[in-house]
Amino acid sequence: MPDGYPAERLAELTATSVARLASLEEFGLLHRLDDGTYAADSVERVTLVRHAEARGITDDHIERFCRGRGDILESLLAGRRIDAPALTVEELLARLPSDIDDDFVTRLLNLLGLAPGEPLTEDDAGALQMAIAALDLGFPADALLQLIRVMTEAVQRVAEAENRVFHDYVHERNRAKGLSGRELMDATDALSQPMLAMAEPALIYLHQRAFAREMRDDFVRHLTEDARPPSDRPGEAVATIVFIDLAGFTPMTLTMGDTVAADVLSRFATLVRTAVSRWHGRIIKQIGDAFMLVFELPTNAVRFGVDVCAAVAGESRFPAVHLGAHHGPA
Repeated sequence: MPDGYPAERLAELTATSVARLASLEEFGLLHRLDDGTYAADSVERVTLVRHAEARGITDDHIERFCRGRGDILESLLAGRRIDAPALTVEELLARLPSDIDDDFVTRLLNLLGLAPGEPLTEDDAGALQMAIAALDLGFPADALLQLIRVMTEAVQRVAEAENRVFHDYVHERNRAKGLSGRELMDATDALSQPMLAMAEPALIYLHQRAFAREMRDDFVRHLTEDARPPSDRPGEAVATIVFIDLAGFTPMTLTMGDTVAADVLSRFATLVRTAVSRWHGRIIKQIGDAFMLVFELPTNAVRFGVDVCAAVAGESRFPAVHLGAHHGPA
């Protein structure tokens, strides 16, 4: 753990006044060490409070909540790594080689999605050094930023799902049972902390499985490359793009209600994902009942469509399917 932060240093790192830090200490949200400095987790604590403030939460609300439930931040920070010393953006940039491209660094920091006044850490500095090492190896900067963007967006969706699903299915159900205050937080923590310990090993396992599947496709691309002229445009490929959705899904939602519509959507998504996997396609994105898919072989795209249409025809509550496809360079 790093040493504690003097008030002035914590204020600098979090773009918060010293007086504001003192008020958060009065609420019980910040803690001091024996030497009078603020504890190492104070940077993240202030960042959480500022996040709430930006969404309209007042000091009075925070104070009432803490009096009823105690230090809620203790639960939120449990299991998180908060021992990396904090840095300002300027301090991080000062560590970089003088010849590093400023535009690359700016674009990389933007991908991290930093909130105004959010500090960086030694971990962020280490990640930036890894990116620079990749550039030094000769990896193209645009390709590296593309990879980091995809990883950032994918992991953000994972983290959002982890928090949202747990809150809805565990915390809210505990509230519905009548739990409140400290009892509610304890019941939630009893499950959240063991589950959190499983999250990163699960991510590593799922990444390894996904990477193995993608390597199989890359193997096929290598085997068939003699049949394709080389392209000087990175990312260009010949593929079949498919769009599919349920006709009249929105009117059905109004007629049958959200609960039934959600059940139909869940079942339809399962049918689509099962058929995509069977015919070696890939889901690019899903918005409601609409999917955008890609297949390397047009015959597999057609087989996918036939399978889904047949499966939907067997569902009593489903509307008809809209499906369109186009094959060519993309």
